[in-house]
Amino acid sequence: MIKDKAIEILLDKLADLILKPFISIILTVIIVLITALFAYILEYGTNFMIFVVSTVAITTGSFIGWLRIYFKYGRLNEQFGVYWDRDYNLRCLHCKSPLKNSSANGYTFFCSDPDCNNKHILKDEQSKYIEKHEAVEIMNKQKGKRED
Repeated sequence: MIKDKAIEILLDKLADLILKPFISIILTVIIVLITALFAYILEYGTNFMIFVVSTVAITTGSFIGWLRIYFKYGRLNEQFGVYWDRDYNLRCLHCKSPLKNSSANGYTFFCSDPDCNNKHILKDEQSKYIEKHEAVEIMNKQKGKRED
């Protein structure tokens, strides 16, 4: 069961890191091939130049948008049973949505996505419950940062 979960997490990470950029590159190649086909059809007229400029602009905009999303949400670190972004915000393991704190205690968090709504409990390596500020302190020590 643990092995299946590890394989599932690995496949998710591979899909995020490899599959999405690969699809983006394939779509760009297809757009370039379509542009070359239109070059023969339109014989380099004004309409063709408008098409080329708009195609390049759309492709570039899509790639820049994808990069912004990747650098904002793509670099998540899994620790203590949840994902953490670079600002130490908690994210769901299943849908990567932000987590909200339970009012019952400081170590239980729920997914903010109503479709997911999974429960996450922060635990250390010894399966002891820890609160968010303790987890942040541990991660800062692991990175070699000093406490502020």
